Amino acid sequence: MLDNRLMALKMPSKCPFCGKSFFVHVPKTLLENAPHYPVSHLVLHGDPVHACMVYIDAHGMVRASESTDSIQVV
Repeated sequence: MLDNRLMALKMPSKCPFCGKSFFVHVPKTLLENAPHYPVSHLVLHGDPVHACMVYIDAHGMVRASESTDSIQVV
């Protein structure tokens, strides 16, 4: 779904770890200029914080996702 105000794609997804439903917001230019597909996009959320990696195809659809509660920020 294209959000013309933000020039971004807004796609529904669900975290496999916690079950939370959310929208993935990805700049349209990220998909237009991607060197390969699917594009991976990391969403941090929750308490405690964990990550949901979503994989987006060339048509802007979330094709897969995976989660982890093991996160390292350096």
